[in-house]
Amino acid sequence: MSVSETGTKQSVEGPGLSAPHDAADVLRIFQHSFPIGFHRLFNTSDDRIAVLEAVADWSNAVIARDNGLPCGILGLRHAKGSFTNGISPGLRARYGQVGTGWRRLAMSGLDSHEYDPVLLIDGIAVDPAMRRGGIGRALINAAMGEVARRGLNGLRLDVDARNEGAIRFYRALGFTLTREREIGPSRYVLGVSRVLTFTLWR
Repeated sequence: MSVSETGTKQSVEGPGLSAPHDAADVLRIFQHSFPIGFHRLFNTSDDRIAVLEAVADWSNAVIARDNGLPCGILGLRHAKGSFTNGISPGLRARYGQVGTGWRRLAMSGLDSHEYDPVLLIDGIAVDPAMRRGGIGRALINAAMGEVARRGLNGLRLDVDARNEGAIRFYRALGFTLTREREIGPSRYVLGVSRVLTFTLWR
C-alpha cells in the first residue's frame, strides 16, 4: 500500500489494498463513474452496490479519504485483472443468466481492451460534495505512480463524449485525445453514442 498526503486532512491509498471496512460507502461513490444512462441496467441503487461488491478487486483500487472518510475512488484495469472484474459474475448473482445476457450485450459496445504498454482506468469518481478540491487530480497522480512502477508508457481512459466537464478536467491534466469511436446498438439502452479515449503519456 502507498499513502501520500494531498492536503492537511486528505490522503490517497492504493493500489494493493484489501477490502476496506467501508466498502459499501466507497462503492456508492464509484457509482458516479458510470456513464449517463448506465443506471438503466440496474433495478435500484442497491442493486448496483450489490453487483459491485460481488466483483470488486480492491487490489486494483486507489481510494481518497478526507478525515478518514472515503471521498474518491479510481479503479485500475490491466491484462491480469481489473477493479470491476468484467462485472459479469456480479450480474449473474443478482439477475441470473437471462438477466445478465442482455445487460452484457448492452455494455459490450463500451468495452475497451487496450492494455500494455498503458494502464487503463476502470472508472474514477469523486464524491459530488467534494469535487473541485484536488481529489481527482490526486487519484490520477497515484495512478501515474503505478504506471511508473510498472514501467508502462501512460494512463488511458474512456469518456462519454457528452461529458464536457470530465473532458475539460482530463485535458487540463495533460491527457490527449487518442481515439474516437461510435457506439453500436447499445446506444439505445445506455444513451451513449460516442466514446472518446484519452491518454496521459508518462
